[in-house]
Amino acid sequence: MIFDDIYNETYDNTIKYVTCKCDNISNIADIMQNIYLQLYEVLKGEKYEIKEIEPFLIKLARNELYKHYSLKDKFKFIFNKEDNIKLSDIIDNVPDEKINIEEELINKCRLKDIFAEIKKTDLLTQKIITLYYLQDIKIIDIAQMLQINESSVKSKLYRGLEKIRNNLAEEK
Repeated sequence: MIFDDIYNETYDNTIKYVTCKCDNISNIADIMQNIYLQLYEVLKGEKYEIKEIEPFLIKLARNELYKHYSLKDKFKFIFNKEDNIKLSDIIDNVPDEKINIEEELINKCRLKDIFAEIKKTDLLTQKIITLYYLQDIKIIDIAQMLQINESSVKSKLYRGLEKIRNNLAEEK
């Protein structure tokens, strides 16, 4: 599959993800550019075979968003609003940190297996795991959303995770 095909097939879902996570629309174009630049570098390197391109792109997007907002947070307290220095000028001059793609691939190689195990749990547990880990919603907020006790959310979450860990350990 060539880069243009991958770009055309994955752009819509990637931009939806990035747009949901950005707090400023003007950042989206830069973040998307960096995501696809990283993908291009990985594909050009020919060291790795990417079996599932969309989860890989979402991971790149998550890393890029984290990098973007962590730099922003690091510098926002250094200068007062009265200073004439713009935060974007500082961030543009900070060298990009290289993400270790090999390490990321190794760490996420079983992502598909994990999601398959999550799908084996009951629907309520799936919702709780998704809301807690993928949407970063607090347990108390999940309990309110699903209209169940906070202790039930914790119980479902931890028992579901234990079951998933056990099933994945058996597969090794």
